[in-house]
Amino acid sequence: MSERQVPETATASLSRLRNKPGFGVLMRSVAFGAFATGILNVADDLVAIYALNATATQIGLLNAAGAAAFLFLAIPAGIMLDRADRIKAMMWAQLAAGLAIFSVPLSWSLGALTYPQLVLVSFLVGVAGMLWGMGAGSALPGIVGRDLASTAFARKETVETSMGIISPGLAGVLVAVISAPFTLIVAGAANLLAAGTLLWGFRKKTGNTSPPAETAAR
Repeated sequence: MSERQVPETATASLSRLRNKPGFGVLMRSVAFGAFATGILNVADDLVAIYALNATATQIGLLNAAGAAAFLFLAIPAGIMLDRADRIKAMMWAQLAAGLAIFSVPLSWSLGALTYPQLVLVSFLVGVAGMLWGMGAGSALPGIVGRDLASTAFARKETVETSMGIISPGLAGVLVAVISAPFTLIVAGAANLLAAGTLLWGFRKKTGNTSPPAETAAR
């Protein structure tokens, strides 16, 4: 009996997750966000190399700029998210990331792209990604309930991992077909889709952009 109870319990948990308002919306948004990140991780360095002739040191600084947000802003961001509407914060973060990314192919097409701009965009996208990731993690228990939180987090990791496998390969194809700067348009569009999915999904399901919560803000 005990050997059969484990898969039955897991199946029941997944079935209950599907019936939770907002969970499917969040997972679709997570998929778009992870897809954008995978594209960006490939195309961003290639833009610096092929469009700006960046050196190895400059590539390192570019990548460090994207990770700097976690080092310097993680604690303030966590405090802010604990007091804010997490879904709205995630939407604004993805919207800002998408617009920042769009500025790169636009500047490149106008012949005005510079290395400092690319570093700034990388930093802004890093900040947005940090807010997005922390917001999704903190909003999930309020959407599905604490009893289903572990199953929901496992599903979230599965979605992100799947997109992380698919998107770099697609990015390579896009770079070969339309060039690295224009590949970033795809990443920016995915960020906007992640934001739009949350906006449309939560308004449609709950009448506003706030997910159902079990308790008041801590």
